[in-house]
Amino acid sequence: VGSQIVALASEMEEPALKITRAFAGLPPEIAGPVRITTTEVVATEILTPMLPKFAAKFPEIDLEILVGQSNLSLARREADIALRLGRPTEGDLFSRRLAELVYYLYASRAYLERTKPEDYGYVGYCEVPHISAEVEALSQICNDSQIVFRTNHIYTRRAAVAHGLGMGLLPRCFAEGFKDLKAVADEPLIVRELWLIVHRGLRAVPRIRECIDSL
Repeated sequence: VGSQIVALASEMEEPALKITRAFAGLPPEIAGPVRITTTEVVATEILTPMLPKFAAKFPEIDLEILVGQSNLSLARREADIALRLGRPTEGDLFSRRLAELVYYLYASRAYLERTKPEDYGYVGYCEVPHISAEVEALSQICNDSQIVFRTNHIYTRRAAVAHGLGMGLLPRCFAEGFKDLKAVADEPLIVRELWLIVHRGLRAVPRIRECIDSL
């Protein structure tokens, strides 16, 4: 009986969500809540600097930024807009490439001065899906025995590199503000695409549209 109820509820879910998305478009005033989900680096280094200008222009939009590694569902209205490192392949979603994040290998200047190349150590990763491309890139230049520290948190990774624990892979926008950090190669090790994603049913909602245009 439970299985039958689940099947019936699943058939009802998408029409109900369509009604919710249609209702979200009314009234047309540029006001109301907008939830954006993204990673910590994008939220802090890219979104936060634009917030004062956005808030001044659209004071009636109640903006929420949900920071985390999990992919919230746009179809279920867990978020209205997603900024993700990778283009979606499923769902009735509109997507647009916003930018490229370039990753370089960084080290502190003091670390480079006191450490011989044959003794270099590296700050590695606790593997989680959203950083698998970075894990693969780092594995091309060092072996497991050269990893001196692992973390799944990018701020901890940057701090470890800045304090001279070892060399680490960081996005340029996240590292260039630190004078003690130096890129150890002229070319990036990896380039990742940042995509804006929104459910097609919400794309024309005025407050969502303004957020998309601002981004």
